[in-house]
Amino acid sequence: MAFTCLGFIVLFFLPFSSSCILGLNHSVITIPAIYAFGDSSIDAGNNKFLHHATAKFDFSPYGIDFLGGIPTGRTTNGKTVVDFIAKSVALPFPPSILSLSKAQRKSTLTGVNYGSSASGIHDMPHKTTKIFIKLFKKTQKSIKRELESTRSFALHMSHSQF
Repeated sequence: MAFTCLGFIVLFFLPFSSSCILGLNHSVITIPAIYAFGDSSIDAGNNKFLHHATAKFDFSPYGIDFLGGIPTGRTTNGKTVVDFIAKSVALPFPPSILSLSKAQRKSTLTGVNYGSSASGIHDMPHKTTKIFIKLFKKTQKSIKRELESTRSFALHMSHSQF
């Protein structure tokens, strides 16, 4: 049993410790943006803007440990896993796409959260996933316009996390 636990610990921590042992600089890897798709586990508040969504999380205690302690529509009491990932790569928390104004949606170079508690594989009856895919296509068009070159756009998207 002890060997199994030790083996697990070594295998689990080796990838994390190897960069410390080898002296690698984490800043070499640059992630320009996080574009997050998913269900309630990453919903940053999109559901509160969906009229057909029955699951709403814009009341206490949801968000009680988030910035300012105000409910944001997140299904957690604070940050989502996407927020922790963003913080670990020095990016701002990706805002929920539906919380952004049309003007704000034109400048999303650090990422956007498309997660929704109403999303799913079957996506019935309101086709929420399709709504977010359409919004992502609009985001891509905005990014292309903002970056002004196909090469810059391709590099941005290929280095971003999804």
